[in-house]
Amino acid sequence: MVAAQSDVRAPSMEKASFEAETGPDMGEEDNGSGAGEMYTPGTFIEIRRNETLTHGVVLGQMVIDSRWHIVSMSPNGELWFPLRDDVMFAVPALVTPELARRCTTRFVVTEEVPLQARIKVLQLMRQVELAVQAAATDIVRKDVNIYGKVRSRNPDEWATTTVTEVARSLYSKPTLVETFATHKYLMGKPQWFVAKHSYKVSQTFNVRPASHVKILDKVTNWSRRQDSPIADFAQRAIPIIAANRKLHHETRDEVPSQRPAKHAWTPEDTTILEFLHHSLRPSRSTQTDPYSLGQSAILRKLDPDGEVSDHQVHMALIDLGVYAPWQDLFSLRRDLDLDQDDPETSPKAQALDALVQRSLSAPAPSGPLGPEDFHPSDPLDHLRHDFGDMPIYVIDDQFAKELDDGFSIEAVPGEPDTHWVHVHIADPTSTIPPTHILAQQAEKRSQSSYFIHRSWPLFPNSLMFSGRPGFSLSQTENRVLTFSSKINAAGELVDSVVRPGIARNFLTMSYDQVDMAVTGKISARSFPLIPTPPLPTMPPLLDWQVADLRTMGKIRARIVQHRLRMGIIDSDNERATITKFVTPKNIESPTMGASEFRGFPEFEYFVAKVTDLERGSRGMVAEAMKIACRTAARWCAERGVQVLYRTGTPIDASFEALQKLLALRDENGYVDVAVITANVFFMPTADYSLTPGAHWSMAAAEGEGYTRATSPLRRFADLLGHYQIQRSLLGQKPYFDTAFLERYRGWVTTDDRLKKRSESLHLRSWVLTALQRSIAAPRTDMLDPLANMRAVLGKPPRSNAVLNERQSEVRIPSLGISATLLDIPEDFEWVISSSIRVKIKEIRLGVRPQLIVCPI
Repeated sequence: MVAAQSDVRAPSMEKASFEAETGPDMGEEDNGSGAGEMYTPGTFIEIRRNETLTHGVVLGQMVIDSRWHIVSMSPNGELWFPLRDDVMFAVPALVTPELARRCTTRFVVTEEVPLQARIKVLQLMRQVELAVQAAATDIVRKDVNIYGKVRSRNPDEWATTTVTEVARSLYSKPTLVETFATHKYLMGKPQWFVAKHSYKVSQTFNVRPASHVKILDKVTNWSRRQDSPIADFAQRAIPIIAANRKLHHETRDEVPSQRPAKHAWTPEDTTILEFLHHSLRPSRSTQTDPYSLGQSAILRKLDPDGEVSDHQVHMALIDLGVYAPWQDLFSLRRDLDLDQDDPETSPKAQALDALVQRSLSAPAPSGPLGPEDFHPSDPLDHLRHDFGDMPIYVIDDQFAKELDDGFSIEAVPGEPDTHWVHVHIADPTSTIPPTHILAQQAEKRSQSSYFIHRSWPLFPNSLMFSGRPGFSLSQTENRVLTFSSKINAAGELVDSVVRPGIARNFLTMSYDQVDMAVTGKISARSFPLIPTPPLPTMPPLLDWQVADLRTMGKIRARIVQHRLRMGIIDSDNERATITKFVTPKNIESPTMGASEFRGFPEFEYFVAKVTDLERGSRGMVAEAMKIACRTAARWCAERGVQVLYRTGTPIDASFEALQKLLALRDENGYVDVAVITANVFFMPTADYSLTPGAHWSMAAAEGEGYTRATSPLRRFADLLGHYQIQRSLLGQKPYFDTAFLERYRGWVTTDDRLKKRSESLHLRSWVLTALQRSIAAPRTDMLDPLANMRAVLGKPPRSNAVLNERQSEVRIPSLGISATLLDIPEDFEWVISSSIRVKIKEIRLGVRPQLIVCPI
C-alpha cells in the first residue's frame, strides 16, 4: 500500500482545474474501489476531467483519500493522479515497465537514475504528441464532412458511430496514431459527437440529430448578438414564469393536471425552449459543453442577477410550462434509451406487443428458429423435476410485478438442523431462445430500469403476463430453474444441486406481511417529513406458513453466523425510499406547447437502516438468493460452464483497524459506514470475471465463485447464465462463447454503473423535491423535522474550484442521503465518523441534485 505524498510545488493551473471538486457528476464515475481496468507502468494515457485534458505516462498507482489513483507523469514533468475512469485513450507499453518504475512516484527527484529516466520518458511522450498533432492536422486538411456521413438520415433521430469506423473512413489502414488523432477529433466536436457512457470499452459516440444541431447553432449564434430573439423571448417569458410559480404554489395539493395556457409561443420562442430542453441532459465533463454559451445568454436575460447552472435551467423549464413540476430528468438520459411515451399508447410499446402476439400465435417452427420464433417445446421438458405441492414462498414489495424468485425449505431426515433451501427461479429460457428479437433487445437493455414514477421491464408485460411458461411466478404452475443448497447446522453450504423443475404451489406475500406474521411488527423506518402513517391492514398467514418462515429465519441466521466466522464486514447506513407514488395520467411532459400544470403527485418518503431491513423478511430472501448464486457458481465451475462470475476482495485495512471493525460488528456483521471509512484504506466493490474467483463479502471461495442467477426477468446477465446452464444440461455447445462473454463483461460493467448512478441521482432528486415542498409549506401537526439535523463527517474537505471554498460530502442519517458541507471553519477539527449539527443552506435540483448544508 502506497500513501499519497505532499507536493512541494504548487500545482499547475491545469492540474488544479482537473482535480477540483465540482459536485455530483452524472458520468459512470470510478469510485476508486480497485475494480476496473488496470494500467501497467509505461502505458501512455490521455486523461480528461472537468473539461481539462492532458497526456501522461503511467508510473504506478496509489491510494489517496481511500481511493485508488493512477500516478502519471504529464508532458511538463508534473505528477498527476487521475482515476481510472479519467483515462479516455491508452497506448500500452510506450516505454517499458522497468523504465517507468525507474522514474519513481516521488514528486521531486534529484538522483541521476530517476532524472535520466524521466527525461527519456518525456522525450518519447513528446514524439507521440507531435505525431498525433500531425495526424490531427491531416484530418482537418482532408476536409471530410464526417458528421454528414455518420448522422441519422432522420433529422430528429440520434445515431451512433465509433472511433474505428471514422478512422477507417479517413484511412484505408489506420495506424494507432491516426486512430488516436481520430479520437481527439471526435472528442473535440461535442456539438456533433457525444461520448457514450461506455466509451472506455466501446469507443462509441452518440451522434446528435440534425435538428438538434440546427437549434444549437442557431441559439449559439443568437447568444453573440445584442439584438437577438433571446431578449424578446425573455420579455414574454418573465411574466409567465411569475404566474406559473404562483399557480404551482396555490395548487400544490391538487391532483396533477395539465391544460393549455392562455399565452402562445413564437417560432423563435419554441427554438429557445427546445434548446434549453436539449441542454438539460446528464453529461460528463470529459468534453466541453456546447450548450453553455446559449444557456448563459438565456438565463442572464431571464434573471440578470441569477446564476447559470443546470439547476436554474431545470427550474426555468418548469416555470415556463415545458416540464411538469414532477418531471423526472434521469429517465430522459439518452444512453438509457427509455421510451417516454405512455406505455398504453406508445408506438414502440404497441410494436413490441404485436411482436409478442405474433410469436405467441405462430405455429411451431419445423426448421431452425427465426428471430420471432419461440421454442416449439420446452427444451428441458424431459429433465424437469416435479416439485408437486411443495410450498414456494414468493416474497417481494407490495406492488412488485416481476415476480421471478421464490424459495422452499426441506428438512433432511437423520441430520438435525440441516435443510435444503430450494430457490426456484422463473425459467424464461424454456420459452424464449437467445436468437429471438426480444432476447437480443434484452441483451442491449441489460436490465429492467426502476424509477419512482415508472419502470421499464426487460421483457414486455404482454409477454411476462401472457400465461406462457417461464415468466412471472404469479401463475398457478410454472417452469423454473431450481438452485438447491444443503445448509448444515453451522450454516455451511455442503451440497449443491441445479435442476429444471415444475413448480405449482406459489404463496405470494409482501415483506411487511411476513414481518408482521413472524415478529408482530414491520422493519423499523422513520418518516422525516410527515407523522408516521398507520400500518395498512395485512392478511394473516396460516400457522404452518409462519412456522416455515421462522425456520427459514433460523437457517438465515446460521448462514450469517458462518460468514461472521469468516471475518466478513458489511457497511451499515440509512437508505431513503420513495413509495406509493401515484403516477399522473394524461400528462404530456416535456412539451413545447404552451401549458399550465397544476398539483403534484402523492407519495411517501421514509428512511430505514440497512441493519433494520436485514433483520426481517428482506434479509431472509436476500440470504436465500445469495446462497442460490453460490450454488449456481459452484455447479457451473465444477462442469466448466462459462458464465459471468462476480468477484470481490476483502477490505484493505491494517491488522489493528480490522480487529477493531470485527469487534464492532452487530449480529448480522454490519458496522456503520462512517466508522469503516475512518479505519480502512478503501472498501472494494465487486467486479465481473470469466473465472470463479473469490467473492469475499459473499463468503464464496476461490474456485467456487459467485454468479448472479436469480433475476433472469430483470437482468440479462442472469438470463445469460440460465442459457449456459440449459445447454450444459442438454449436453450441447454453449450459446455464448468466451469472446462474447469477454466483450459483454466489459460493457455490462460500465452499464451497471450507469444504471446504478442514474437511479441513485433520481432518488436523491425526489428526496430533495420532498424537502423543498416541506420547507415551502411547513406542517403544523409535527415539530420541525429539520430543526436538529445532524451530519456524519466522512472524508476531509477538498477544494471546490467553482465555489472557491472547501467542501466535503457528509451523511444526513435522518434524511437517508448525503449532502455537501460548505462554510467549514479553517480551525474546524475534522474527525471522521463524528457528527455535527447542520442546517440546510440550499437545495439544487437539475441533473446534479445537491443538498448543501453548513454547520450551526
